[in-house]
Amino acid sequence: MTLSGAVFVIGATLAALSTGVMFAFSFAVTPGLARLDDHAYAAAMRSINRVIQNPVFLTAFLGPVILLPWAAVAHDGGRVPPIAAAVLYIVGVVGVTIFGNIPLNNRLDATEDTAGLRDWFEKPWRRWHGVRTLCGTAAVVLLFAS
Repeated sequence: MTLSGAVFVIGATLAALSTGVMFAFSFAVTPGLARLDDHAYAAAMRSINRVIQNPVFLTAFLGPVILLPWAAVAHDGGRVPPIAAAVLYIVGVVGVTIFGNIPLNNRLDATEDTAGLRDWFEKPWRRWHGVRTLCGTAAVVLLFAS
């Protein structure tokens, strides 16, 4: 396998792993959290938001930002599917996380009062999370199709 081929495989694998975490969160963790009262929900989300910031997850989450564009150009000669996958992942997953989910997480962290939490936090957070999960899934599909 060439270096560019290895970069493609590693980048695609990391994108699939981080998208899998988002998928599992959407269909297993979020429904479980929805059953909690506001106080327990806030505590659980705060804990998850802290725990997920670890080297293993951050490597899987941020690795594709570097590896997918490199692979799209070096391995695939700039073909549309891998370029589209890189853009979808960078903008739709990482960008949405940075500009959508993280600001809500930071606000939750700074908030003592959980009154109205479902309206100001949970609903928008789940919408943004849905966007990034769909974008990540589409990126992975494009990578498999490449």
